[in-house]
Amino acid sequence: MLSIAIIDLEGQFNAPVAVTLDALQIVASLAGRPMADVAYIGGQRGFAKATRMPWSALVEPWDVVIVPGLGLSHALDPVTALSTTKGQTLVHALQAQHDSGALLATSCTASFALAEAGVLDGRLATTSWWLAAEFRHRYPRVQLREGALTTEDGKVLCAGGTLAHVDLMLVLIAKQFGAELATQVARYLVSPWRAPQSAVAEIGQTRVTDPLVARAITHIKANLDRAVSVEELADTLATSPRTLHRHAQASLGLSVVGLMRRVRGEEAMRMLRETDLPLSRIAEQVGYTDTSTLRTLVLKLSGQTPAALRRRGK
Repeated sequence: MLSIAIIDLEGQFNAPVAVTLDALQIVASLAGRPMADVAYIGGQRGFAKATRMPWSALVEPWDVVIVPGLGLSHALDPVTALSTTKGQTLVHALQAQHDSGALLATSCTASFALAEAGVLDGRLATTSWWLAAEFRHRYPRVQLREGALTTEDGKVLCAGGTLAHVDLMLVLIAKQFGAELATQVARYLVSPWRAPQSAVAEIGQTRVTDPLVARAITHIKANLDRAVSVEELADTLATSPRTLHRHAQASLGLSVVGLMRRVRGEEAMRMLRETDLPLSRIAEQVGYTDTSTLRTLVLKLSGQTPAALRRRGK
């Protein structure tokens, strides 16, 4: 029988841990029999659906290891969390489990633990959108897909924000128990609408570690109502277009033009959600001369039309 270890760290949200246990219980119920031995490692909470085990249990090989985030107390600084004794224990355990052939699944800030363990080098990964810039800066060898809810690369699965853990569990169930069973579980766990992280991600809230890029964002925001060229932006920042592009690509995975569009599109989406201004007026305020271009941009960023986005914001 499959062995599954769920790693509990102090301060984690309850939701992803509970979702993990509930999803596996639904699998067993639908299959008519237990499909896995599930252990709850390190936790002190009173979940009754898994065997509680000490950290030393991570020395043994597991088929699947799930880490639902690093803990709320360290949400703003996952690197610091991983430098603690318990954080280093987790990193070394993930390295060992990976070497022994375990499937590793993490969500939100826990993708930093996989990266610190070297497991993500050369692989696809995602993390919570607001930490993407810091992740990209610290782990340049990882193929980060910050807009994705989940990524799968061999025996390594990642999910974005905390509630994307639902999607992570569905990918894991499909991989271990089959797509048909995962589809059945989805009926119990998933709402009809699933948006990419880009629908809620905001450049203004992202932890931009590059000061040049941060200054560029500030200037773009201050001049939303007019078309600013790449050359003008670079001149204002006392740099060259080529250097600015290199910094934007390294920090956010965007070209300078892409960064401009993203900032303007985010402001347009905010106004759609929070005001009753017509789309034509919003287009003027974010520097577009026609609504069709803005409509296409909003659809690309959010996966929704401006009208649908406005309805969801009410």
